[in-house]
Amino acid sequence: MVSNFVESGKLPVRMPIYIAIVALARYLILDMKGMDSWRIAAIAAATLVLAATVIVIRWGHIKLPYEKHTEPEE
Repeated sequence: MVSNFVESGKLPVRMPIYIAIVALARYLILDMKGMDSWRIAAIAAATLVLAATVIVIRWGHIKLPYEKHTEPEE
């Protein structure tokens, strides 16, 4: 991700959010038997918040795209 940022000048924030969503889903699936209902609801709410964040970021990329960087002519 650092090399992608250095090369393109764009910060990839969606990929870590996707990873966090998958991690929360795995945690929920694997440890569901030992959790109480409030913890399950909290993890589900956190997953929904992260998903909403991805939707907002994608909407921002569509409606407010990055400026095109042009190389200065020499």
